Amino acid sequence: MPFVRELEERLARWVAAGVIDEATAERIRQHERARAPEEEHRVSAGEIAVYIGVVLVGVGGFALVGQVWEDLRTWARVLLLGVAALLAFLAGLPLLLSGRAPLLRAGQSLWLVAVALAAGAVGVGLDGAGLSERAVFLAAAGAAFGLALTVWLFYPQTLPVLGLAFASAVFGLAIGGWPEGGGARGEGLGIFGAGLVGLAFTEAGLVGPAREGRLGFGIALLWGPFVVAVAEQEVWAEALLVAAAAALLGLGYVRASLGTVAVGAIGLFAGVVTIVFQHFAQEVGAAAALILAGAALVAGVLLLLRRSATRTGVRGHA
Repeated sequence: MPFVRELEERLARWVAAGVIDEATAERIRQHERARAPEEEHRVSAGEIAVYIGVVLVGVGGFALVGQVWEDLRTWARVLLLGVAALLAFLAGLPLLLSGRAPLLRAGQSLWLVAVALAAGAVGVGLDGAGLSERAVFLAAAGAAFGLALTVWLFYPQTLPVLGLAFASAVFGLAIGGWPEGGGARGEGLGIFGAGLVGLAFTEAGLVGPAREGRLGFGIALLWGPFVVAVAEQEVWAEALLVAAAAALLGLGYVRASLGTVAVGAIGLFAGVVTIVFQHFAQEVGAAAALILAGAALVAGVLLLLRRSATRTGVRGHA
């Protein structure tokens, strides 16, 4: 069993049993990652070759299929996407069974490609059956979420958890847009809800790795209200965006997570700029808006640096 997967399974089990809390688990995770074999972190030539091969095959396949797609019947389109998904799954299988970290990442990438292709097959099939666009999107997004969750359950590592976060956000978008007349408001709230639930599960130790989980679900948490703020210019959405960004900054401060702080700072930047440009542009102007947003961004980074310095000082005096 690969080192990272074994570590994550043990930490999740210990957190669930109450032996350690999530903060302690994160410290153990960071400590063990620093001691992990170099292979766990190095990108090999084989891994790069797999990525290049996937891109070349994908581009060539899309170009070839694009020439005949309009002439294909629904069953042929579904079969084409289904076979492509199966081939991506089978191609990733030996890489995943190798147990080597670089090849594991490449195999996980292929499985995520298979997830997208399989979800596309579901959508094409239902569209051909005459279902509404909203129903087709909801079913395809649900299939993508279920398959991404399955991949993550087998390999709870960086790429699968980021894929799960993205699939969750798309599924939330589809759920929010399902009611008639939901529009951007419903879609944004659906994305926000997916991010909030995912982030809560991550902090509870049910989803991991925690660092990447916070990053992916944190982006969804901000993406939702941002969609509503831009499309509908709703004041409550702008306030929610700023509040969510501030919460991520606080979470990143507590967890000493630079990625979480960076996402929160970018969200705060977007929130402040949106508010100022939509409501106060004539009073303060674009320059003042950028200054305010930049100050918020710098403040978030300084919070993390101050906490990191404090921790370093405590360890130095221990």
